[in-house]
Amino acid sequence: MTLQYRDIGRLHTVACSTAIFLCTAVVACSAQSGGSETQEEAPVESVSANLERQPTPMDADVPDESDPPNSREESLSFGSDRVTSVSCTSYSSCATARGDAYCWGYVSLSAGPVSSVSPLQVPSSTHFKKISTGENTYCGMLKHSVYCWGSNYSGQIGDGTTAPSDVPVRIMTEATSVGRGAGYGCALKKKRVYCWGANADGVLGNATDASLLPVEVAGLDHIQTLAVGDSHSCVIGKRGKVYCWGYNAFGQLGNNDIQCQGEPPLARCYSAVPVEVKGIEGATGLAVGGLHTCAIVDSAVYCWGSNESGQLGDGSLVEAHVPVQVQSLSGPASAITAGLGHTCALVDGEVSCWGNNEAGQLGNGSTLDSPHPVHVQGLASPVSAFDAGGIDTCAIVSGNAFCWGGNQNGQLGNGSTESAPTPTRVRF
Repeated sequence: MTLQYRDIGRLHTVACSTAIFLCTAVVACSAQSGGSETQEEAPVESVSANLERQPTPMDADVPDESDPPNSREESLSFGSDRVTSVSCTSYSSCATARGDAYCWGYVSLSAGPVSSVSPLQVPSSTHFKKISTGENTYCGMLKHSVYCWGSNYSGQIGDGTTAPSDVPVRIMTEATSVGRGAGYGCALKKKRVYCWGANADGVLGNATDASLLPVEVAGLDHIQTLAVGDSHSCVIGKRGKVYCWGYNAFGQLGNNDIQCQGEPPLARCYSAVPVEVKGIEGATGLAVGGLHTCAIVDSAVYCWGSNESGQLGDGSLVEAHVPVQVQSLSGPASAITAGLGHTCALVDGEVSCWGNNEAGQLGNGSTLDSPHPVHVQGLASPVSAFDAGGIDTCAIVSGNAFCWGGNQNGQLGNGSTESAPTPTRVRF
């Protein structure tokens, strides 16, 4: 078939027998939940059919054109792109803008991989408000339904098959958030968590084998927030306690498992069911990185796990199997995000980052790692959303997306492949 991938001002046409729209990467995502009990899922179907029955105004719940632009001259020139969400990965980034989903950077199609330096529209993604990118697979949210598409070799689409799909397929209803990992995905539905796909290191959280359909994570209820990482996931439950499951060789589950300490660890270091993070209660924010995890408690940030580049933010490079407090934040944190080896926090509408900075992903104009928070330069406030990827970071200001850091595949979306140590605007 012939599919058209459209960016603003240009039309990209790809001819292929079975077109698959993919991105490769690591993701961290979180959202709030509502509801109580699970219900039987609706039959799997294509998003295009569903959209015909459930029209949604394109401009609903997006920034108004009258919103004040940020202080950057380029924003004043181009106006608002109406970006409502952004998701970063190791090789690509995606966003929802003007009621559609777009991806840029390394885009893999059945006809062959493409590196796009500008956003390409995802087919049949009209009216998506949120998007989450993972290893070769995407998921989006539409009216509390989860739709996934892309590669499906381990069942990571969650539709009961291993057949890839080039268009979004509905796999769950009544959900409030979704996140993508490496070969698996998880969603929050009625305060319970469901995962599907490969089950390496117990990432499905139910002590069973891989699953082509969503299965409930064992022992969790009253869940408020879900954060999904490459090889482990975490949630915030009752009384703000945090529970994690999956890979744990660097202490990223936060349960101080003595079998996972030392060089090398004494046993296979993972938990196939959720375990409670030591010493955390009253958490209001959560982020899962490559090999570390962070939470907000009383507006302070606590992190645990790998600390090779200072991503725990405590001023050291020492691995931590229990939470340690981030030092030197300029004020109370309201949100956090974690990438492969760096972490960022939102403080008074502005972004500060710490950890690995090899490609300028901390946004402070340098490429030196920092075990302390540093302020992102040249980014206006207030920032409404942000996400950390492999070696890049993106944020939304006044309905426009800005990205910085590594750009070898065009994942900054600014029309080039040059890395940027300060924010640059995504060119929709």
